[in-house]
Amino acid sequence: MSFSLTACACRTWDNLVYLPEFGLQIIDFDMAVKLDKDTDMVEDIVGTKGYMTSEIDKEQGLAYSPLKADSWSCGWVIKGFLRCMRVGEPYEELKQFASELTAYNPRKRPPLYS
Repeated sequence: MSFSLTACACRTWDNLVYLPEFGLQIIDFDMAVKLDKDTDMVEDIVGTKGYMTSEIDKEQGLAYSPLKADSWSCGWVIKGFLRCMRVGEPYEELKQFASELTAYNPRKRPPLYS
C-alpha cells in the first residue's frame, strides 16, 4: 500500500518522514525511551498537546504504556494524512486502522509492529 503526499496541504510534522520504499518513519528521538519488555510502563509526561493519549494524566502521574501511547499518536497522524487523500483504497483501510489506534481504551489498540 502506498500513496503520494507530495500535493498534500496538511500541517507539518517536523519529526515524521514518509518514503514510499520505507513508509512512515519517526526521525526525532529526543524523547525516546528504551524498553526491556513490550509490557514496560513509564510515568514521564512528554508529548504534544492534542497528540497525547488520554491515559497520560498530568495531574495523577499514573504509569502508562509508551507503546500504546505511540499507537494513539500514530493514529492521529494517520487521520491528518487522511484529510489529504482521496476516498477509496487505501483510504478506507487507513481510516479503519487510525480508528483502532485511537481507541480510548489502550488495551483495544493494535500494536504498531508484528
